[in-house]
Amino acid sequence: MENSVLVQLRRIPRFAKARVEAFRIHALEGGQHNTLFLVEYDSERFVYRMGRRIPDHPNHYEDEAHNARAAARVGVGPEILHFDYDDGSLLYRYIVGRTMDNDRFKDREAVKRAGRALKILHGATPFRSGHTLYTRLDRNRKSIENTPGGLFAAVPRIERAVMALRRFLEAAPVAPAPCHNDPIPENYIDCGSRIQIVDWQCAAMADPHWELGGLAAQAGFKAEQDQALIEAYFERPDDPGVSRMALYKVVVSFYWTIHHLARLAAGEDGERREKGAIAWFRHCERLLGAADLGGHVERVKKMAR
Repeated sequence: MENSVLVQLRRIPRFAKARVEAFRIHALEGGQHNTLFLVEYDSERFVYRMGRRIPDHPNHYEDEAHNARAAARVGVGPEILHFDYDDGSLLYRYIVGRTMDNDRFKDREAVKRAGRALKILHGATPFRSGHTLYTRLDRNRKSIENTPGGLFAAVPRIERAVMALRRFLEAAPVAPAPCHNDPIPENYIDCGSRIQIVDWQCAAMADPHWELGGLAAQAGFKAEQDQALIEAYFERPDDPGVSRMALYKVVVSFYWTIHHLARLAAGEDGERREKGAIAWFRHCERLLGAADLGGHVERVKKMAR
């Protein structure tokens, strides 16, 4: 594998005449859809993403490159040093920092840094293409609608309530903003004074409050972390966006319930998918039963009037 990476690296002008013996290449973990490597050359460190073509979406990499560079210009994403629009191979500077996870996001100050990063991102130069959470959610819902038994039979119990929240959100839209759209904690790198975000493949214009609710859901935020995110991003607790974020946190939890059930119905990694679906289902139920949800619903409904 190292030799094939070297061959690809030598195609990049920066490394065209580089000394092979000066490279140190290490595989990086964590890329769900990508093969990533830490590349050390002389005193510099880079991350290299191996190329893979996406024939069904010929303009995808041009859009990703545009969006990733826009994020880099405002300091939220890493500096892009090379991007091949044909196969998506990518080189960017290695970010020195801690890869975030649910435990590390228990730190309120880290949450605030993430909130400030998202606020900067959402005010950046417009991205190419658009994104909505509901396209894949609806597709997954349809794929399991006739699946009998077990947790599948329990889904309607929360689905009606979540779809009502969706209608309230859609009746009170906000302007789309540049969004990363893959708010798993591991895409956030804490550099101490700020957080940077990596993996811009899903980046597009989207509802900014979905991204906030998505991070809060996927990083397992409790009330304390939610409050830190609100302080950093909205700066005041009565901003109407706070309630839209709260509703999206529920919708995202339902999204992941359905995502795992769809994979389970397709026969993919049964035990893991069942555990994931149960965990997200219970989380969604808890959020639907939260004492403050009714107040958030009323505030969002007022936005539509």
